[in-house]
Amino acid sequence: MTKKVRTWLFIGLASTFLLTILCMGVFELISPPYPGKLDEEATKRIGKICASRSKCQVHLGELIPGDWDMFFEFSYSVKQDEVNRQLKTTRVPVKDLQRLIVLQKNDKVIWKLYGDTGQGQPLANQIEFNEDASPWPGIRHRRDDLFQVTRCETMEGGQLFGPYGGTYFMLTPVPIDPRVSMQCQAPSG
Repeated sequence: MTKKVRTWLFIGLASTFLLTILCMGVFELISPPYPGKLDEEATKRIGKICASRSKCQVHLGELIPGDWDMFFEFSYSVKQDEVNRQLKTTRVPVKDLQRLIVLQKNDKVIWKLYGDTGQGQPLANQIEFNEDASPWPGIRHRRDDLFQVTRCETMEGGQLFGPYGGTYFMLTPVPIDPRVSMQCQAPSG
């Protein structure tokens, strides 16, 4: 190989490498946050709001900023027709094994997020809604709904589906339904 060929090869590889790094940076900037980031921000806000209080109550709108009036979270096992029925639209596709969070304003979807799920086991730095069994695999709340906050610990060690060891926060609607347990999910594993 001549020096000229080696130079052009080096320039081509270096350009490809730099272009890849640039594309990754641009993608990170333009991609919407996923539920893990939303949860991490909400848990940080809980830490600030509830710092020194043993009993703490928060409105959902304090944890999730923005101009929205309805919050939906669908489990990884939800069916497309159920999402369509709850959101009154067919524009939010379900993805396999993905948790789905949707924010609406005046019955219009303004934000949809897909992300990791613990598939039955809460993840660290996650908000978990503590509610009586629902007839559909999801939850729905208004921005001004009030919740009792309970700090919980997840199971120790790594697992296949994400970061398990750590703290999560359980949000129980106020007034508290006496049929709903205020106990954290027992760590397993």
